[in-house]
Amino acid sequence: MTLVQRFWWNCLRLHRSVTIWFNSVLAFVAFVLPEIELFLPQLKDYLPEDNYKLLMLVALTGNFVLRFKTTKALRDK
Repeated sequence: MTLVQRFWWNCLRLHRSVTIWFNSVLAFVAFVLPEIELFLPQLKDYLPEDNYKLLMLVALTGNFVLRFKTTKALRDK
């Protein structure tokens, strides 16, 4: 199997990775967070001032936990 074939084979298996899903959801939330605050000003009472600090803490903690959960390489899933 060539390097390019191996790369595409691994890309086809990305949907099986919980870490990839977790980071994709966090990236989406980081992208839409300013729009949510802009269009839903009622949420400002419930959201903390430093949203991105909280988001980074969730990302760090989540990736830390998922790293210890991982038992197989992506190519073995």
